[in-house]
Amino acid sequence: MDMKKKMDKKKKRKIVLGILVVILGIACFWYVNYQIPKIEATERFNNAVEQVESINSKFQKSIDEAEELVNKSETPYDSATLENLKNALTDAKAVMVEIPTIPSETDEINVAAEKLEQPIDYSKQEENLTKATDDFSNSVK
Repeated sequence: MDMKKKMDKKKKRKIVLGILVVILGIACFWYVNYQIPKIEATERFNNAVEQVESINSKFQKSIDEAEELVNKSETPYDSATLENLKNALTDAKAVMVEIPTIPSETDEINVAAEKLEQPIDYSKQEENLTKATDDFSNSVK
């Protein structure tokens, strides 16, 4: 009987050990195949967001300066300069890249990051805004 108990104990230990190995294997598989890619996608998304925010903040300063001129309610000599400035502001705001909230699925995060990583060029709008601002300022003086 003592021998049978030892065999049962060994068998139970092997079964428990086997179950633990399976659970550990599943946990490792999940971490490597799901969690690590999501962490990497999230980092990629966050880096892309930082870049877009940096570019947008510089562009936003130009927009804010132009809006400040419009809000002063000064009367320009040539009223067309005010309309040109308002149109340039509308165009500038329309092209600004908006930053989405981070999606929950890894594939969606990668797609969103890819969209944010596209080159952003506000130079045309910046030039139009600067010209319209200068024209308006010169017309007010």
